Amino acid sequence: MATNLTFPHIAIFVSNMKSILFGLFISLLTNCTTAQDIKSPSDIKKSFDLVVKVRIGDVDNLGRIYIVDDKNKFINYKPDLKEQYRYANTKSGLISTIDVTNPLNIIAFYDDFNQVKIFDNTLTIINEVNLSDKFVDISACGMSNDGQLWIYDPSQFKLLKINENGQVILESSNVNDFGMSDVNISIIKEKSNVVILMDKSKGFISLTILDSIYSILKNQTYYQYSLMVTK
Repeated sequence: MATNLTFPHIAIFVSNMKSILFGLFISLLTNCTTAQDIKSPSDIKKSFDLVVKVRIGDVDNLGRIYIVDDKNKFINYKPDLKEQYRYANTKSGLISTIDVTNPLNIIAFYDDFNQVKIFDNTLTIINEVNLSDKFVDISACGMSNDGQLWIYDPSQFKLLKINENGQVILESSNVNDFGMSDVNISIIKEKSNVVILMDKSKGFISLTILDSIYSILKNQTYYQYSLMVTK
C-alpha cells in the first residue's frame, strides 16, 4: 500500500524565471487567497506589494518565507512579507537548493562546490560541511528529522545519511537494483520518517525508512518496491 503523505507546507522550486510575482505563490500556499480571487497582476501587487526575481523558494512550518534571488542572495521574509534577514556571499558559487524543514538548522547546498552551509534562524552561518572531503560528487542534500544530513551520491547510486563530519550513519541499497536507473536526484526532503527524492525529469521517489519501502511517482502512476536500508 502506498504511503500517504501530509505536509504542513509546500516547498516552491522555481528556476530560470525572469520575473516572478512571489505573492501569488504565497497566497496559494497559505490559502489566504485563491487563484480565482486574483484577477490580474495589479491585484497581486496591491495585495502583497512584493515583486522579486526568484530562483529558489521554501516556506518553514511557521509560515516564514525563504528565497534565493537571481543574484544569489538568501533572504528570509516574515509571513506578512516583510524582510527579516538576508545572507549574501557569492564566493561559494550559486546556491543549488535550500531546506528550511528545521528553522534553527537551515541548509543551503552548493552543488558546484560540493559544499553545505548550515544557518540558524537569523541566516547566520553556524557550520559548513565540505562534502568533497569524503565524497567524489553529491547531487542533493537535505536535513533529516534527527538533525543529520541526507545526501544522494550518484557515484554509489545510494541515499546516505551522514553527520556533520561526513560520517555515514545510514545508507540505502544501490537504487539500480530496484529499477531506478538513470535517475538524477536534485532535491531531498524528509517529513515524518519519509524521505522524498526529486528527479526533475522523472518525478518523485518516496522512501519510508522505518518500513524499508520506497515508491516512485511518474506520469501520474504510483509504483512501489522493496528497498533494503542498512546501518
